[in-house]
Amino acid sequence: MRKAALVVNSYEQARLLKRYLDDYHRESTGRRTKTIVRSLENGENPNEYITPSQAEALGDDEHCDIIIFPLTAIGRGVNIVFTKGPRARDAAIGSIYFLTRPHPSGDDMQLLQSLAGRATQTLDQHVFGADDDVRAITRKYSDAKRGTFRLAKRLLQEPLQASRLGTELFKPFTANQMVAILQTIGRGMRNGCPVAVHFVDAAWAPRSTSEKADNGRTSMLVQMRLILEECVAHEDPAIRAIYKELYMAFLEPLRRVDRVIYPEDLQTIDDGLYSGDGFDDENGIWEM
Repeated sequence: MRKAALVVNSYEQARLLKRYLDDYHRESTGRRTKTIVRSLENGENPNEYITPSQAEALGDDEHCDIIIFPLTAIGRGVNIVFTKGPRARDAAIGSIYFLTRPHPSGDDMQLLQSLAGRATQTLDQHVFGADDDVRAITRKYSDAKRGTFRLAKRLLQEPLQASRLGTELFKPFTANQMVAILQTIGRGMRNGCPVAVHFVDAAWAPRSTSEKADNGRTSMLVQMRLILEECVAHEDPAIRAIYKELYMAFLEPLRRVDRVIYPEDLQTIDDGLYSGDGFDDENGIWEM
């Protein structure tokens, strides 16, 4: 039988959920639930609390029906599959429940690093014309640095909360989280297996819970679809073909997520939150 995965944001949440199941549903569920933790604490049964390095063995564990783990606990390349019997190499996880919308910790620097990397890559790929002189190159470099500093300053001056990020930052914020989300979903697709994915937290699409249309700024699910739609519509046919091979298996289900109300006009709307913010990029201070 394939297993269910309950995905949370932290090891603390994983422990809380496991303890709840043990306290209230021990015989029916708790004893057949295994939780992935960074390391075992005093009193934790090593048969029910395991470390990420032991995760691959869960595929053949006949005493485990449910796996609880934080989104980023299982690293890339770790597969939870059956290794023997008629379903050898099939994904052992058949249902995935994202119990919370993923969100990095307040001191996480991944988004800032991604913004710097994206800006560097964009500048490196720019093709200057034959008539561009040193001044044109300098101007292009200064503009790129100015834009990156502006977003970095905005990101660092406020708490890292999705609800407070404007469109310019919410899109890369979502793209960063997508890596782990799609990687987790992919664990249930190994060897071409189908997987049922449930986004439980209302924060995934808050307006849809009130029968209103969400958009790429209010819903991470809508923004995920926008990003993938943009990829598979790339102007370069070779890149477009690669994106389709990589992402259509995720995009097609995203287009029909039950109870998510997509807007009629699916597009990224610039909220203009960071325009005219008063940041003086030449001397790196805020104008008062």
